[in-house]
Parts: sequence; C-alpha cells; structure tokens
Amino acid sequence: MSHSIPSKIQVIGRNELVSFPQLGLYDLVAKIDTGAYSTAIHCYKASVSKNLNGLEILEVQLEQDSAVIRFESFSQRKVKSSNGKVSSRFTLRTSIVVGAKRIKGSISFADRSDMRFTVLIGRKILKKRFWVDVSREFLLASKSSTDTKID
Repeated sequence: MSHSIPSKIQVIGRNELVSFPQLGLYDLVAKIDTGAYSTAIHCYKASVSKNLNGLEILEVQLEQDSAVIRFESFSQRKVKSSNGKVSSRFTLRTSIVVGAKRIKGSISFADRSDMRFTVLIGRKILKKRFWVDVSREFLLASKSSTDTKID
C-alpha cells in the first residue's frame, strides 16, 4: 500500500538542524521524535528570580559556561519523560525554525546532558507540518536566516 504525502507537508529525517532565533541558537542538531509529545532543549540550570518590580523572571543557563538568558513570559508544567518519570519543567513559547518553516511553539527546558542530542523535537511541532522518514537524516538545508516562513 502506498501513502501519498499532502503537498503542504515536508519530509524530514530522524535528525535535522533546527534554530531558536529568540534564544540566539542556530543550527543545532535535533532528534526528531514522533514518540515524544513535546519539544525539549538541554538546560544546565533554570531558576526563577524576581526583578526590581517584583515580577518573576525565568533565568536559564544552557551550558555551564554560557550566559544566563532571562524570560519574563514563561510557565511551568508536568512532563513525563521516556523513562516514565514525571517532573516539573519550565516552558516558554518561542519560534522554532525547521528548514524553511518558522513555527511558534512551546519548548521545555530539561537536563539532557546524558542524551545524545541536546534538542528533541516532539510531535506537537511536527503535526500537520512534517512527515518523518526515519531511514534518513538531514534532509533540510540550514535556514538560519530570516527568510523563513511563519507556519
């Protein structure tokens, strides 16, 4: 039986380069995981502090020696990992660039230091946009520039 792919859906591989322009992160190798619901990015440290006005600010350090990135708009939610453990993670809505598509979506920050890939793209981002060919990798050209289309 042959399946046809709708024209608006793009075929991608099991690993692709992705960018998070609002975080200043470009061309990161990501694992495309249809078994994962949400998207996660490695985070060395994340905490909440208060600014001078008393508003909560999320402070994220992606690597041990990297600068701290601050966000005023964020949330926290329970996420079940592949090993079945439920943990509370900080999340935020941001732009995720996959190929020529710029997608507004949620990402969570997690310690992925024991994982092979620092970024995991889950099916919520993939849905109705991409068809994953698990036998291939890096089917998309790097598109870190601003010529990406909002999806």
